[in-house]
Amino acid sequence: MAQLKCLIVDDEPIARQIVRGYCDQLPNIEVISECDSALKAMAIAQDVQVDLIFLDINMPVLNGLSMIKTMTLKPKIILTTAYKEYALDAFDLLVSDYLLKPFSFERFLQAVSKVQNELKANNPAESPITVGLEVQDFDGAFFKIGKMIYRFKYEDILFFESQRNYTRIVTIDDDVQVYSTLTDIENSLPRFFVRSHRSYIVNKNHVSKIDGNVIMIKHHEVVIGPKSRDEFLEKLGMV
Repeated sequence: MAQLKCLIVDDEPIARQIVRGYCDQLPNIEVISECDSALKAMAIAQDVQVDLIFLDINMPVLNGLSMIKTMTLKPKIILTTAYKEYALDAFDLLVSDYLLKPFSFERFLQAVSKVQNELKANNPAESPITVGLEVQDFDGAFFKIGKMIYRFKYEDILFFESQRNYTRIVTIDDDVQVYSTLTDIENSLPRFFVRSHRSYIVNKNHVSKIDGNVIMIKHHEVVIGPKSRDEFLEKLGMV
């Protein structure tokens, strides 16, 4: 099975160690090298295939954003930084994701899953790269619950509910809570998931009825926020 060949680029040894530890838990990620500078990373990327770079921004001599601008052949980039103010500049450079330190393993998984989906979209004829398990054509996401990693098919998820720093995931057969914000999860979801409220994202394929500002999904009731109503109905094709 194909693997994501990755570089970890950060001038802080502890930061590299954390990313390496996360990568080591995913058998379909191969870390080919760790670098403490952008210049070393660029030299390696010229000689070997690199699919993904976990890249810090604030580094001496050449920072992460400048490195992206100077690269001719750009692999997928996941930025890892303690500074949120670079986010707009980063996404202008078409990075795949922006991880704000300290980030959880769940958030790391979501970023890698997003890269997978991008690669799959760019190469639909190729077998998809899956994270954590050797499964073909898996259209879903992985979440860490306690010490275990679980996979959920997108089609089985009814809705997500924000619970501050946690998110409740309600599926056809289960109801679980993961340590991740709703906004972080939203960034990696397919288009049939629609935000109905600042606290809810629903799978529109499971909506059975809308009664005023209440959505019926199976036996669950989910609210529609007044600021989200028009956009929500538009995405359902009702306006």
